[in-house]
Amino acid sequence: MISLSRLFSARCFFPRRLLLALHFVLLPLLLPPGGALAHDFKVGLLAPLSGADAAAGREAVNGFKLAASERDGHPDEEADGHLGGLDVYLLPVDTNGGRAKVLARIESLLQQPGLHFLTGRIPGTWMKEIQRMLRRGATILIDSERYSVRENRTLDGIMLAEAYGKKFGRRPGPAARMGYALARLLDRAVRITGDDFSNPARVLAALARAGYR
Repeated sequence: MISLSRLFSARCFFPRRLLLALHFVLLPLLLPPGGALAHDFKVGLLAPLSGADAAAGREAVNGFKLAASERDGHPDEEADGHLGGLDVYLLPVDTNGGRAKVLARIESLLQQPGLHFLTGRIPGTWMKEIQRMLRRGATILIDSERYSVRENRTLDGIMLAEAYGKKFGRRPGPAARMGYALARLLDRAVRITGDDFSNPARVLAALARAGYR
């Protein structure tokens, strides 16, 4: 079998135009399946950010960001942290705004490129409608009610309560622990996919391997 390097160096046998044509035909075959790998991704996080439960919503956001800050940080970064080695952008959705307003917010997020995951505490009465909306694209829903793994330590081996308290000045409540655990789940799943989100079925399989049921 003739190697590509020998093929493209054989100028005496192949005209230049033919070599260029072969280059553009063969190059896509050398790329990873599904095309280029992702460099970043977005996560929509449903949480109560106003009203009586706003404190719990802020805790969920803080817990997620704590997990995203543990690895791969660099100066002048614009993202909300890193998960799976990729930049992650967190897009909170206030669930206290009423059903119509929340669904409209989700619809607007779905119009943005790169929204790969929607997660958080989702009211059961909204679940079917949200699932219907997501079927039109590749965004994957992660229901926090189906993920009960408790992360007691950070990646550095520090107790989560200590790390959270040092960063935010208070002990983590259930919502903070949920946000942290969801971020750790995504971190593992993204690494399993090899940064390739082009196949939703493959991403779902990665989430299952990472512990999501």
